Amino acid sequence: MNAVVWLLIGVVAGLVNVYLISQTVAKLRPDARYRAMSATFGGVLVRFGISAAVLSLALRQNAVSGVCAFVGLWVARWITIYLVNTNRLTWGWSR
Repeated sequence: MNAVVWLLIGVVAGLVNVYLISQTVAKLRPDARYRAMSATFGGVLVRFGISAAVLSLALRQNAVSGVCAFVGLWVARWITIYLVNTNRLTWGWSR
């Protein structure tokens, strides 16, 4: 695949990653500590698994594809952080 395709795949994986973080935070409740801990650890495993899968598949092709996938992951995070902080994007929580 082309390096640009890996960049787009990285962006999509980054958006999924940030969305899963927001869903994990939405499930946190102070009265259900064990459920919150299991949701947090389960979410971490899923997010790391997605990121590791994308990066390892990209690196199997060549180093440029791996770097593009990595840049896509980080670009998606920073764009999402910017949109959330400027109130242009909300996923069910209020400020």
